[in-house]
Amino acid sequence: MVTANPKLAKQARLRKLSNDDLFEAYLNEMKLRQLSPIYISDTKDLLLKFKAHLNGKKPNVEKAEAL
Repeated sequence: MVTANPKLAKQARLRKLSNDDLFEAYLNEMKLRQLSPIYISDTKDLLLKFKAHLNGKKPNVEKAEAL
């Protein structure tokens, strides 16, 4: 399915990624934004906790709020 909305196309692409690939893509995007190394490190730590909390399941709002 092709969509004219780039944001929806990106969301559809991200939904198909494994959790490992999804989190890696997020971290890479943060690095491109030239955020501070401390912020990136703290975010990476939080993502690792969230990944463990997911236990292989796809992320969603409810699981994020439960963390």
